[in-house]
Amino acid sequence: MAGYTRQSIADIINGAEITAPPLNAEFNQLSAAFNGSTGHSHDGTSGNAPKIDLTTSVANYLPAVNGGVGGRNNVTATTVPTSSNDGTQGYAPGSIWSNTTTGRFYICVGNATGAAIWRELVQVQGGNAIIPVAHDTIDLGTITTRFQDLYLSGGISASGNIAIGGTSTFTGAVTASSTLNVVGLSTHANVDINGGNIDATTIGASTPAAATFTTAQTTGLATFASVDINGGNIDGTVIGGTAPSTGAFTTATISTANISSADLDSGVIDNTTIGATTPAAGSFTTLSASTSLTAATADINGGTIDGAAVGSAVPSTGAFTTLSASGTSTLATVDINGGAIDGTVIGGTSRAAGSFTTVSTTGQATLASADINGGTIDGATIGTTVPAAGAFTTLSASGGVTGNVTGNVTGNLTGNVTGDVTGN
Repeated sequence: MAGYTRQSIADIINGAEITAPPLNAEFNQLSAAFNGSTGHSHDGTSGNAPKIDLTTSVANYLPAVNGGVGGRNNVTATTVPTSSNDGTQGYAPGSIWSNTTTGRFYICVGNATGAAIWRELVQVQGGNAIIPVAHDTIDLGTITTRFQDLYLSGGISASGNIAIGGTSTFTGAVTASSTLNVVGLSTHANVDINGGNIDATTIGASTPAAATFTTAQTTGLATFASVDINGGNIDGTVIGGTAPSTGAFTTATISTANISSADLDSGVIDNTTIGATTPAAGSFTTLSASTSLTAATADINGGTIDGAAVGSAVPSTGAFTTLSASGTSTLATVDINGGAIDGTVIGGTSRAAGSFTTVSTTGQATLASADINGGTIDGATIGTTVPAAGAFTTLSASGGVTGNVTGNVTGNLTGNVTGDVTGN
């Protein structure tokens, strides 16, 4: 850049002879200094003009061709720009607005009257953080216009829900204090879930492995190649509904069971009606009933019927090999053709006639009257306390006979005779 400096100051002096070269050199320097493209500048160097003071030399706003935006800036505001801060107030696209109260900057992108558009500039503030103007007010992208990739060297802290549409890979621990919803595939080498629910999820579909559950519930079908259940309850479940197979149970409690055939080798079937609708034959080693046992017919070939009234409402004929009663047995009529009636008082309250082939007593037998038409009375004292008349076809006594004897006496008489003897 050519500035103007004197070229012939030593040759152009008063009283000296005027010649062309000094003037020509001076005029050539002036021409070069004011050349439109290579002339002098306002940079304050030797031969050039001083710098131009824009505060006093520029009227209105610096246009874009001169490095400006053609509008005003406001760097002393204490509020946020609004749509009314438009072109009528001198603002143009590119104008800067600074809110000195919050330290936030805004740039004008549209200055239409009454509809100015201002955008806040993202800035790193204290603590090396990009902070929104207020809590929970600024979004990063929209549902239709999204950022591409997010690279973070630190963690993510979100107080709301996270929706991830693609495949997610976590190299570290994942802790979700609320709800974690995954729309696509989530692959985990190892998962430790200590609470909550895993809903509508197939676990081990391709390569199933061992699983330990405190409680496992399924609303639909659960298919197991084999099951080893060592405790707990299987409630409301059909086992072997389509293709039933053998089952071994220590204890099986069933509210309703449809079993085509059952082989029960031991144990107890409690509170269960067997054959209620269509009863069939049953074989039991021991049959116990806490209430009534109703059977159209019963063929009991052994065992004991304890604490049971047989024929209490409508008694009928019964045939027994042995009949025992610990209490009172009331019978309208009894036909006993054999056996023994032990330890039993017969006719204690209301006595009636009885016919016996043989009557044996280990203790005393008290009879108001006795008509004995045959047999032998051995080892018995007759009439010891209150003796009365006795009629005998044959009377034998190994001891003495006390009292009057009327009739013939056949046999030897040994011993003293006291009293009269009438006859031969």
